[in-house]
Amino acid sequence: MIMVSLIYCSIPSRLVLADATILSKINNYVIDRGELPLNPYMIFPPNIHNHPKINLEKELALNYYSRFVDSCERLWLFGISDGTLRESSRVKKQGKAIGLHLEFDPEWKKYYSQLKGHYSDHLDDLIKVKYG
Repeated sequence: MIMVSLIYCSIPSRLVLADATILSKINNYVIDRGELPLNPYMIFPPNIHNHPKINLEKELALNYYSRFVDSCERLWLFGISDGTLRESSRVKKQGKAIGLHLEFDPEWKKYYSQLKGHYSDHLDDLIKVKYG
């Protein structure tokens, strides 16, 4: 029997809003590697908390995303944002593996340099190994 992991796909909303095809690209990328993607933006649209007909506080939306993160064996990071660093910090505390796939985010270095001080710099070693 083949073991398949449920992978949480941590994606900055700015990437989803800029490219309508990125969700299917990321899902296919995960599936092509023999894993199952859990992509939160396939469940909730990006920035759902800003929708005029839905009274959903941002923190409540982030709480839902945290539940998704908790249900997965691993997290794959497809870009850098405050939300993705928050999710990866949560996964790190749980002792779960983090995979870096930052080639989907051409501006990841800019955002990482701006945001990493707000987190435990837990991705520095992983980034050095994969991206020099």
